[in-house]
Amino acid sequence: MGETIFTGKILSFHEGASAIGDQIGEEDWEIVLHPDGLRSLRARCWLRDSPPVLRDVLQSVDADFHPHDAYVRIVVDGRFRGSAWYRFSDTLAECEADTAGEGRVRQTFPIHRGIRGFGTHSLQSDGWLAAGYDLSTGVGLQRFHNNLMTSTNHRGATGPMFMTTDSTLQYHGPETLDVPAGRFDCHHFSFVGTSHGYPPYHMWVTADRHYTFVRATLGGADPQRFELVQFNRHDA
Repeated sequence: MGETIFTGKILSFHEGASAIGDQIGEEDWEIVLHPDGLRSLRARCWLRDSPPVLRDVLQSVDADFHPHDAYVRIVVDGRFRGSAWYRFSDTLAECEADTAGEGRVRQTFPIHRGIRGFGTHSLQSDGWLAAGYDLSTGVGLQRFHNNLMTSTNHRGATGPMFMTTDSTLQYHGPETLDVPAGRFDCHHFSFVGTSHGYPPYHMWVTADRHYTFVRATLGGADPQRFELVQFNRHDA
């Protein structure tokens, strides 16, 4: 068929914890690269701190990491919170959602190619957001406005629907990282100046143009870290 498949697992820890088994969350994901240039992400995300959040994400982007379509479903504290379907063109973003709090919701937003991406609160999806940074400009800051997300809640525990935020991506340069999944040449980014008050968030993604999530740290009152602990690639 010509597909290339990546699979991975990310664990999250309170800062200071080190042992597998002390994790407070995990994400199992699969990415399929299709011959038509699209890449599709399937992710199951567990946040086990109270209240626990279970998120299922199915998301596709084109060869330039511009969003194509997505489906997101969340369960909070064992109860259905909502689900939403999304579609994107070069000029329009559409959402059809059904949530416990808001009921049936239909939304449309005008967009353009070159938007930062679509934030679904999957950690691997966070990695794809870094593709919006123009690396030809080198180390520095790039500001993005009216970024579309499924939720502006820090844990992604509201919605899902379209919510917007402004943020700045800061590029710190290349680094080589060792994590349980292996050694990776990475780009180091951070999200700063978010309009919804997100804690300081540093992220390392692979420098091979796949923007695979490798590691992240979250500051604030409850500092955490996230690490890639399994990674595989094979051709279908």
